[in-house]
Amino acid sequence: MTTAPPPPTKHDHPDCHQMIWTQSELVWIQARDAQWMERIASLEAALKKANDQAEHFEREWYLRGDAIEKLEADRKMLREALLAHTNALTYHSRLSAQSQGLVALEKTND
Repeated sequence: MTTAPPPPTKHDHPDCHQMIWTQSELVWIQARDAQWMERIASLEAALKKANDQAEHFEREWYLRGDAIEKLEADRKMLREALLAHTNALTYHSRLSAQSQGLVALEKTND
């Protein structure tokens, strides 16, 4: 965090060391410095909030990436299981058709 500069004194006039600030100028300088400090604090708070949001987004991004990878692995496993089941059904239906054909053939041979 930024700290406020020390308040100016009468003899801190930048134009000439022999000139001095009037009281109203000193009050105005202090008010201006206070406004700048408020603005700096506001900007620092906005930057912190933006950084926190970016970290949160990045964390969610990685978590979603992990979840997507897990879902893709599950989809692949389920697809392989479904294909294996479909192939088994096809194989059994062919065997069944062949056995029914053999039974029919045996009946005709009797």
